[in-house]
Amino acid sequence: MSVSTEQESTDSECLVLGSEDGHIIQVPGSINKHLRPYQREGVQFLYSRYRDNAGAILADDMGLGKTIQSIAFIAAILHKSDRSDGRSTPPFLRSLETLDVAPPLLPPRPPPVLVICPAAVLYNWLSELNTWGTFDVGLFVRDRRPEVLRASRNRTLDVVLSSFEAARDHVTALNGPDWSAVIVDEAHRLKSVTSLVTQALGGLDCRRRIGLSGTVVQNDLREFWCLLDWANPGCLGTCEQFVNDFVRPIERGRRRGAVKRDVAESWRCRELLATMRQRWVLRRTKALIADQLPNKTDQIVYCPPSPLQRQVYSAVLDRPDVRLLVRRSRPCDCGSGRRAARCCLKHESGPAAGVALSYMSLLMKVSNHPCLLLPSGSASAQQNRMARQVCQSVFDQFPELARLSRSQAYRALSDPKYCGKMKVLTTLIEHFRQKSQKVLIFSYSTRMLKIIRAYVLNQQFDLTYIDGETPASERPALCEQFCRRPQWAVALVSTRAGGQGLNIVGATAVVVVDPSWNPAHDLQAQDRAYRLGQTKDVSVFRLVTAGTIEENIYLRQVYKQQLSTLAVEGGTGPRLFSASAGRPGLQGELFGLHNLLQLRVDGRLTEGLLDSHRRMERLLTAAAGHEVSGALPEVREGVAGLTVSDYTAVAPAGGREAPSPEGAELLPSDDEVDQTPPGGHREAAVGGAKVTASIDVALRDCGVRHVHGNAPLVAASRLEEHVARQATRAVYQLHAGTQEPAERCAPLPPQRGGSGRGAQRAPRRPPLVPPGGLPRPSDLTPGSGPAVRPTGGRSGRRLPSVLTGEASPVPRGSDGSPAGSASVVTEDRHEGDVISRWVRDGKVSIVK
Repeated sequence: MSVSTEQESTDSECLVLGSEDGHIIQVPGSINKHLRPYQREGVQFLYSRYRDNAGAILADDMGLGKTIQSIAFIAAILHKSDRSDGRSTPPFLRSLETLDVAPPLLPPRPPPVLVICPAAVLYNWLSELNTWGTFDVGLFVRDRRPEVLRASRNRTLDVVLSSFEAARDHVTALNGPDWSAVIVDEAHRLKSVTSLVTQALGGLDCRRRIGLSGTVVQNDLREFWCLLDWANPGCLGTCEQFVNDFVRPIERGRRRGAVKRDVAESWRCRELLATMRQRWVLRRTKALIADQLPNKTDQIVYCPPSPLQRQVYSAVLDRPDVRLLVRRSRPCDCGSGRRAARCCLKHESGPAAGVALSYMSLLMKVSNHPCLLLPSGSASAQQNRMARQVCQSVFDQFPELARLSRSQAYRALSDPKYCGKMKVLTTLIEHFRQKSQKVLIFSYSTRMLKIIRAYVLNQQFDLTYIDGETPASERPALCEQFCRRPQWAVALVSTRAGGQGLNIVGATAVVVVDPSWNPAHDLQAQDRAYRLGQTKDVSVFRLVTAGTIEENIYLRQVYKQQLSTLAVEGGTGPRLFSASAGRPGLQGELFGLHNLLQLRVDGRLTEGLLDSHRRMERLLTAAAGHEVSGALPEVREGVAGLTVSDYTAVAPAGGREAPSPEGAELLPSDDEVDQTPPGGHREAAVGGAKVTASIDVALRDCGVRHVHGNAPLVAASRLEEHVARQATRAVYQLHAGTQEPAERCAPLPPQRGGSGRGAQRAPRRPPLVPPGGLPRPSDLTPGSGPAVRPTGGRSGRRLPSVLTGEASPVPRGSDGSPAGSASVVTEDRHEGDVISRWVRDGKVSIVK
């Protein structure tokens, strides 16, 4: 039975998925009636992969119900029903039954399902299974492991729950029983091919492997390969093939200022990856439930460092080791183009690699609060020794602060005069209190949380505090107590302790104090409040100390999120950076120690990158005489309108208000501005929220220079898609101008229905599917079927080897063009599937 057909069932409430050995496979009505339409599609997708004896990745956005979809799938393949089937008898009676005797009129009991998840959510899974059905569950923990394995072999269990650590250490024992399927929650833990967990779970003897993750790509595209290779070994070839055929061309074409050939190859690889990806990955975002969720704004606030922070930060950078590290990481002065450490300074001994990490850690502490630099028990001996040396040279000028720091007087340290972030944070807390918005504050540093806690308690505010020392069993109760409080309150949560598994929808304001190297951590923290069950608009403020290492960390987040959008959703974000990860000669403004170990006094790195991209927008839109819907917003000096779509510049740090443009005025503090992202697309910017103008004034008084929304930097860009299509046409159809800048192309045509704020964004075309469906994995391996051979492109380049096998020459006509190539088609014609289109245009040919 086809998954895409209309569901039929003797019970109208059941969701029929198919049949197996004459038995109907269906989701029980007791579960199906609670599923949303997109969740039913997810269950159907999982079953289609299960039926094909293959793996899958359910990559739905956080909060869309990946767990309930998995439980519905488990209930279906285990033949669960709403009627009692006699399998709920006590275990001691059921153990007396022989394996050959099955309940009358029921199929033989299938093997159990193995679920592997983080230890922190192990009991959450147990609770969900008990809530949604009648499952016999075994916990693969400590002394119960032999009993669980024996029951699994006897098929007296339905589900076995294991932590990652237990599965890693006992993978040989877990290969004893047969499993109907293996489900891995938080599957992005399998992102490194060298990880012991990845290697162990890759050895599980089960082809039906299902990964659940809302953040498939967290750092680079190699993680995407690693996760898909675990679910379907060999589906994307080897890691080296994937890097050569996808990663490098895509990253080369994503650079600012890339030439048309690089952009065209990047676009071609993106399209091919999208076509292949849809067979194994199902990804949906919160746009599906936009009508069921309130609005959310995600704002980046650049906090000016305090004078003390600047002085301490500069003292760290003035260390001899730091100066040598920076010099060795820069391009050599001889003009060879190589790093100095690999050229003229190759034989000059320098600090070890661990020293660079220690100094980076010190700079991150100073960016948060200068007093975090003081030695602590959690820091390494090397970091504490360096910190003592810096403190001795700096804190002599601030004897009162040094005394308070040594006595751990957190109440005194919470004084905003010592830290730019504390000044902004206390302003935001007061604003939320006046608006009766419960506020949720995240930080990686428990010492920073204690400083903030001292301020909150000093103000006599109601407080909920959760960090790593809070027992896991008490955390849900604390969150529920916070949500039920009728009065305004503050919740302080450690990002490590509360970034996952907690439901705190009682908060309508979220502050992320310090950015993480991994963008998924910040997004998971936000989703503690912005999820199903939230009924009010949510405001998110991420604090970044301007000009410091934190600004570089945030920009790397943008870089990683753009790659994730490209790999998992097929979107193309704005090309903001000239850098390329892993390329020593293309470190640009993001990579290399010389970018991390410096203090930008003007604090305008992000603003400069946005200005550069904005100039390209003007170039491509001025000739067409219209504005780009969804483009990066304009900088308006002197205005701090905190909206999703506005990149704003506020007053200078000196406190004087910059002159406002003509007609631009701050609204009275009691007024509200309701602004929706361009195109009216709620999820593109994750909501268009109401933001009070009183925040404008408050942040300006704190010296904040600029604030901008995060969504326009990471979401798909219509302008970039147009540039990529024009570059593809120039390279593969017109064969002209391949080394010109990609921006040198035809103007962007206006969207249908007009442009500007009221324009309706054109719906994205569905994923490209070849006629008759996608090829099976056997068709994608060399020598097992037709292979796709390249006929054009860069010398020595070819289509991904996962499709091509060995390269072979392509017959060409007398004029040098590919034999049998189709005539050039116009850009406006609707494109078919990517492989057939390339064959038609002569860029590839099918070779037996």
